Amino acid sequence: MKGNVASRLGLEQRAVVQPTKLLSDTARNVGLEIEVENVNPRILADELRGVWEVVKDGSLRPRDYSGEMRAPGKGYAGKQLVDSIKMLKSTHALSEATFGWRCATHAHIDMRDKTPAEIHLIIVAYSLIEPFLFAWDGTGRQESRFCMPWWVCSQDMLAATRIVTEEDDHRFSNAISAFSKYTALNLAPLRELGTIEFRHLQSTIDEERLLTYINICLDIVKVSESVDNIRPIDMVLQYMNVGPQEFLRYWLSERSSAALLDCVMDEIPLTQSIFDRVVNTAITLAELPTSVKLADPKVADMTAVKILSQEGA
Repeated sequence: MKGNVASRLGLEQRAVVQPTKLLSDTARNVGLEIEVENVNPRILADELRGVWEVVKDGSLRPRDYSGEMRAPGKGYAGKQLVDSIKMLKSTHALSEATFGWRCATHAHIDMRDKTPAEIHLIIVAYSLIEPFLFAWDGTGRQESRFCMPWWVCSQDMLAATRIVTEEDDHRFSNAISAFSKYTALNLAPLRELGTIEFRHLQSTIDEERLLTYINICLDIVKVSESVDNIRPIDMVLQYMNVGPQEFLRYWLSERSSAALLDCVMDEIPLTQSIFDRVVNTAITLAELPTSVKLADPKVADMTAVKILSQEGA
């Protein structure tokens, strides 16, 4: 399929920046959005001027003493990204701020250089890894209507298949616009920004936690480097044959897979019901007919993966 996201939507191409060993992909831009309450947005904006923008968000409270810290433009990459995160801990205006249930951290990952075929592999991998991301966050964000798991968003999954298969550039753009912004992985920003938005993380300014989340997101995007060697459906079959844990260890870096697998929470283990829905979602995205008969999945040692199940979802 012709062209990458930037060429098909008329966006600027990516630029290379100063690297750092703290990131899985040192050249890919990440645009962070961090929501915060009980803070004077004017004072916060003055203190972060030139590095972060501070904008109002009507969902936060109190309305006049809250805001969203946002990396400007296309975000930052490499050392510049790490430095922008480091400065938050010493920001005086944030010393009394709160990061409650209304607040979240969103990570926009630059996809301007990716082709639809590469995006296809990324979203199939993401759909299989998604429960681990909710487990790692550990705050129950899968229950939020602003962070809907893909395993319950059938209409958006159909939109996603259109995004990765549409040959016509105009219909490609329209398919992106049809995607819901409140899914846990939001594809809609591809249209204007050339990014996909990961929405799983509770709001935080903790450097280690932010960098761990960013690296997990970057690792998921790096799956696309295998686009010439594996089909999306092969990835689903691998997940079913080796089990979720080995799948994570194979596709993610050691530090990212360890972070996801080391979650220790007193929550309900990943149920067979959710496992089935996750696999069915991945099959839909891999463009297999729903009538295809697959072998029973090997669900080994599933207690290591813990999420709050939504049996009624």
